[in-house]
Order: sequence, then structure tokens, then C-alpha cells
Amino acid sequence: MNKETYISRRAKLKKDMGSGLLLFLGNDEAGIYFIPELMDKWRAEHLHEDFICYDALDAWRDFTGLRNELNYLITPTGVRLLGTIKKPMTIEEVYKAKNS
Repeated sequence: MNKETYISRRAKLKKDMGSGLLLFLGNDEAGIYFIPELMDKWRAEHLHEDFICYDALDAWRDFTGLRNELNYLITPTGVRLLGTIKKPMTIEEVYKAKNS
């Protein structure tokens, strides 16, 4: 994120947001996704082999992915976290989710 975007977003957050606003917290792309078709294509084309160990990546084929974003609803009395499922926040929790 560039400096101007950061300053603009900070200024918006300092204003009164009002009740009923939804706030999504995460970075520009707070996720990782495993797409078997793309994994196969890249492997066949020998793409990104300096960065991707395709043999190790195969273990994640059926995981689909994980988006780590928190969603809040602004209410007249404060904020409320939306959702009931605790998302994995540590590497250990991600491995546990993968293996369940």
C-alpha cells in the first residue's frame, strides 16, 4: 500500500462511521489458495521452480485455501465481530485445520 492510500484510509477511520457499517479487516489479499489445476499447469510448464517445491505442495491439494479476514459490524453501542467459526491464526492452527 502506498503512503497516500494509507493516509486516506486512516483519515476515513478517524471519522464517525455510524451504525450499520460493515468493516472488513485484513490486508490487500489476506489469503492463500490451492488450485489443483493451476498447480498442475505450473508444474508441467516448470514455472516458479525456484520458489515452489511441487512435491511438498501436493500435500495441500485438497485444502482449497484460507482467507484470514475479520468482519465487524458497527452498532449504536460499539462493534460486533461477525461469524462463529474461529479462524486459524498460527501455523499450528493452519496445519490442524488442514488435517481435520
